[in-house]
Amino acid sequence: MKKRFNTAGTCIPEKHYMADTTEKVDQIIRLIEQDSYFTINRARQYGKTTTLLLLWRRLKDSYIVINISFEGMGTDAFRSEDSFVRSFCSRVEKDLKLSGYDEEKQQMWRCRDSGVSLETLRDRNIDFCDNAKEVLLFIDEVDKSSDNQMFLNFLGILRELYLERARGRITFKSVILSGVYDVKNLKLKLRPDEERKYNSPWNIAVDFPIDMSLSVAEISGMLKDYDAAQDFTMDTDCVAQEIYRFTSGYPFLVSLICQWIDERLPKDISTDEYWTPWGVRAAVREILKHTNTLFDDMIKNLENYPVFRKFIEGILFEGIQVPYKRSNPEINMGVTFGIVGEEAGLCRITNIIFETYLYDHFITDKTIQKQVLLSSRAQFIRNDGLLDMDIVLEKFQGDPRKMRRSM
Repeated sequence: MKKRFNTAGTCIPEKHYMADTTEKVDQIIRLIEQDSYFTINRARQYGKTTTLLLLWRRLKDSYIVINISFEGMGTDAFRSEDSFVRSFCSRVEKDLKLSGYDEEKQQMWRCRDSGVSLETLRDRNIDFCDNAKEVLLFIDEVDKSSDNQMFLNFLGILRELYLERARGRITFKSVILSGVYDVKNLKLKLRPDEERKYNSPWNIAVDFPIDMSLSVAEISGMLKDYDAAQDFTMDTDCVAQEIYRFTSGYPFLVSLICQWIDERLPKDISTDEYWTPWGVRAAVREILKHTNTLFDDMIKNLENYPVFRKFIEGILFEGIQVPYKRSNPEINMGVTFGIVGEEAGLCRITNIIFETYLYDHFITDKTIQKQVLLSSRAQFIRNDGLLDMDIVLEKFQGDPRKMRRSM
């Protein structure tokens, strides 16, 4: 099967051209071997799910790896302990089956009893780990329902199991929670009339300092894999450098540029001419004309958080220099969404593509708003360019017939 560049879902080494992230995976494995519990929290489409797949492939022969996701677990699953535990155990059972583990291990997570609770989940974990080789738990999209007390209770169970290891209890060797938001700093709202408060029992987790962005060398390695399957030769290092210049190594954007060059740019010239710095720039121009799931998500976040939008506009249009301090909620939000990064101790937009797309978006907004304002003013101007006071007074007074009907 011919490989292609992938920008939708998990990347699979046999099907897709991928950067060789072995060094990053090795660093994560070292954390696992230290029995660490931690969170991989990075912006959307930053390669988190693919990284969990690569970890599973590397570790499945040495450990029992439970690799599940909270994707698709609706709010009903978090309404009670019974519904949550049944949903969680069902996902674990299905994953063990897909991974080829025997029926006995699958049955240990089967919920036949009525009225199961988080205590049931705790006991299932202890029984399973007592009867198996070392067990790893990976949970992807863990923040899908994180604004929920049941989720905090679940984290509390994981924390309790972690602490019991000090007393010789056999539990999960390592737990990885993957998502956009850092569950160590959950901002939880328990009741509609209550202010949001920071509260999380995930303080047992170690920091995750690994840079998940792709380096020039990693991008070049992916291009060499592609180049080996073609009937032409490109300067992979030169092209990788140009891709990095526009993306700063954001994995989705790297793959998107490659996908445009390989599949979407018009083939009025030979393909090898596109695999040049000029071709990279041509792909970027086309990408900026269109939208995609990452751009849509970025704009949605700007529209949902007006103060954050003002902060980004200040960086782009006013050139304000803001010290990079993640304790500030707007800066932390920008880092979480992958929009804000750090350079020389100051906040900056993380890459040229984001910077250009946001700048164009804001300019378009302001232009349209100005045009609408001018159109509304035009009705009050006479042909000679002077203000038509009769129309002004008429609009000011309103329709007398409507006024009488309302009295």
